[in-house]
Amino acid sequence: MLKTTSVALLTVAVMANEELHPVREEVVEQIKLRATSWKPKEVQDNHLRHKSVEGIKNSMGNYGTSRKSIGSEVFKKVAHGASDAFH
Repeated sequence: MLKTTSVALLTVAVMANEELHPVREEVVEQIKLRATSWKPKEVQDNHLRHKSVEGIKNSMGNYGTSRKSIGSEVFKKVAHGASDAFH
């Protein structure tokens, strides 16, 4: 799990700094050198290879850079209310 998180953070860091597409040979090779319990998909097998950098960023969710959704606020209130009902 920690290695998967590290690879994901590496990918996001590369995307943020360079705007190069994260699905490329050099990234796959770096992952292969570091990962011991799994293997990354080859570039030609990765379903994200045709997706734009912006499209990949948008699919990763909110990193705290945008407003909270109304749904998350409602869920928080419902969960808090349910917790209070059991106390």
